[in-house]
Amino acid sequence: MGIQKDAGELLVHVYNQYAHGDLGNGFMLLNIEDLVTITKWDRSKLYRAIAYLDDMKFIKTDPENHQLDIIYGMTPDGINTIENKEKFEKSFGFRINLGIVGFNWNVKEK
Repeated sequence: MGIQKDAGELLVHVYNQYAHGDLGNGFMLLNIEDLVTITKWDRSKLYRAIAYLDDMKFIKTDPENHQLDIIYGMTPDGINTIENKEKFEKSFGFRINLGIVGFNWNVKEK
C-alpha cells in the first residue's frame, strides 16, 4: 500500500468514529496509541497517513503545536470527500460503501 491508500483507509475509520462514535464532550479524540492498537500499523506508517490527511485539510489536529499525535475531528472538506463516492475514489484510488466498509488492518505489505 502507499501513503495515499493508507490515508484513505484511516480517513474511513476517523469518519466512522466521528459520525457514529460517542463524542462525549462535543469533539472527538483519537490518539496515536489507540490508532496503533486498532490498525496494528507502526507509528511511522500512521504518522505518514495522518500528515497526508492533515495536509489535505481533511482532519483536525493540534494547530498550535503542529502535533499529529491526536486527531480532534474532521473538517467539512474531509466529510464532503468521504460522503461523495466519486470524490473519494479520485482522492484515494479506491471505492468505498460507507454502509459496509471494513478493513483487515493486519494485512502485511509486500
